Amino acid sequence: MIFEATLVLAATRLGLSVAGHVNVDRRLSRWAHRHPVREDAPDAVARVTRAVQGVGRRLPGMTCLVQALAANAMLARRGVPA
Repeated sequence: MIFEATLVLAATRLGLSVAGHVNVDRRLSRWAHRHPVREDAPDAVARVTRAVQGVGRRLPGMTCLVQALAANAMLARRGVPA
């Protein structure tokens, strides 16, 4: 989960600086639906939240927008609407 959060956060941050919000959101949504992961929903929310916040505190440039988009994509992968 930490590895996934690191990759998604870094890709989101880079994408926002290059392609803009709309394109990043669209690409994250496609990625999430193409690579689903099945987990228990309440547990998934807590785990994704901890992972994104923990990694977000340690990497530079991880604004609330970057963290929100990454968490949304990771939750969508797990079938949790956010």
